[in-house]
Amino acid sequence: MSHTMKSMGAGADKICDAIINLEIGRVSMAFAATLSSQMLSIFPIKVFGSEEQKEKFFPVAISGEKTFAFGMTEPNAGSDSANIEMKATKEGGVMSSMGQRCLLQMVLLPII
Repeated sequence: MSHTMKSMGAGADKICDAIINLEIGRVSMAFAATLSSQMLSIFPIKVFGSEEQKEKFFPVAISGEKTFAFGMTEPNAGSDSANIEMKATKEGGVMSSMGQRCLLQMVLLPII
């Protein structure tokens, strides 16, 4: 909902997102949780993604054509994404990462 009109969103702010999700949750908490999960999962693309990625993923995510997910965990942070310790660096055009991740099981991989 808070995505721009260009990307098929309503152009609403985060307060509108929260109010809409709260009202949807009064009718169906399951649907509200699904909507929240979908918005959380495409947030990194909104903030860090290229225009090409936004054009590719936003329309199918916002329309509901595809379902996206966000999953991460670390030994010392669990699912607290604000306290992850893994660091990524770019060296000579190559991305490398240092840190630990925990295995996420029972995750279905989307076909994109």
